[in-house]
Amino acid sequence: MILWLLAAWTVRGPEGQGTDRELAPAEVFAPDAPSVALATDPAALAKVAADTARFLRAHPEDPAATGSLVHANGKTPADTLRTLDRLARGEPLDLASFEAWRWTPDAVGAKAAGLKVTDRIRLTKYLVYESEGSAERTAAHDTALYAVPDDPVALGLSRQDVYAGAYEPGGAHAGKAKPLVWMSRRDVNRAILQGSVRVERPDGTEAVYNVHVANGIPYDRAIRDPNLQARYWYFREVDGFLGYGDASDKVRVEPGVTVAGDVYGLGLGTVLLVSDGKVGRVVVLGDTGGAFQPNLYQLDFFAGAFESHEAFEAGTKALPTYAEAWVLFAR
Repeated sequence: MILWLLAAWTVRGPEGQGTDRELAPAEVFAPDAPSVALATDPAALAKVAADTARFLRAHPEDPAATGSLVHANGKTPADTLRTLDRLARGEPLDLASFEAWRWTPDAVGAKAAGLKVTDRIRLTKYLVYESEGSAERTAAHDTALYAVPDDPVALGLSRQDVYAGAYEPGGAHAGKAKPLVWMSRRDVNRAILQGSVRVERPDGTEAVYNVHVANGIPYDRAIRDPNLQARYWYFREVDGFLGYGDASDKVRVEPGVTVAGDVYGLGLGTVLLVSDGKVGRVVVLGDTGGAFQPNLYQLDFFAGAFESHEAFEAGTKALPTYAEAWVLFAR
């Protein structure tokens, strides 16, 4: 039996703190039974489910793991873990084995964001760009991805400071941050926006770099030109694609079965079904971003690695812009 709570729930902001908005859980989730064909890779889903469960068990007090709107509807973090453990076994997916709650997006939040108010969530898509890089600065590769500087003052530099050469010879903080790889300015801005980049070096080898530590300056949604954003990220080399977490530990994610979203509102590790009405995909909420703090009307589908925006558009053209969505729990 599900316990439906009618008490108001505080919409949570960045890092999980409360905001001045409240929702009743029943406004957002209600029992429903989806009937769609599934297009999900159980093996990839199992990998993400297993590592997200590992992360949740390792960090039970993380604000993304507790107090979510899903849990306010009578479920607990233990129910999320039980569902992830089921998926981690890689068994064939059968919607009848899941309890499903239809997600009605937050109309107030969607309207404030300039989106149409509908019973479907906004489904955006994100990617990891494939870029060319160099170990040294060249005319084509004139902007570096930097590792975390060893100076707390330098850590707070703006993106403009870094791009102006603060860490380069003659700069105010010359040598205090190590360049990991040099790329074009466009590709560095893309890497900062997406959080990861896969780089092909001149010798044919590849490396993946992921955001590590930010400079502490918030992202400004009103600024469209990435060169004018003050927010900046330092990177590190990793051996795969990473999602939610901090510098010490992050969830390993896979394309096609991972979404980014409001982990403080929906709960990290929440299993969802997104559908165009005919075909559905089972995904794990394993990542987040500045656009989701708070945001209870949208998900961002991890589509994979692409060499260009055109290839990305072609690879995601079958995905809907607005999708029906359910939260799933193993029965």
